[in-house]
Amino acid sequence: MKSRNDDGRKQDEAAREILHYLASNPDAEDTLEGIARWWLERRRIELTINEVRDSVEMLLNRGLILASRQRLKAPCYRMNPAKQTEIAKLLERDNPHFLSGSSATDASSSA
Repeated sequence: MKSRNDDGRKQDEAAREILHYLASNPDAEDTLEGIARWWLERRRIELTINEVRDSVEMLLNRGLILASRQRLKAPCYRMNPAKQTEIAKLLERDNPHFLSGSSATDASSSA
């Protein structure tokens, strides 16, 4: 069951995102559907891209994934085959923050 706090939190979050969009685009105007589809969804995608970028950078720094770049194209990322066992051990941990605060070598040294 949803609480009033949950509804209020979602309302505050949406209001903040609308204001963020308007601060970046002061001449913008749209319908309710347009605001939901174009302003809020766009903002959430931008946030998701930033989160993914940070996560990919962390995985690269730990050597768990590799990047390959083809000429004039964005890099593609893949698992580092040399770290497959280590990755499996990390995923076995029952912790949603399994990588934060631990190095990739922690998983292999605990085996």
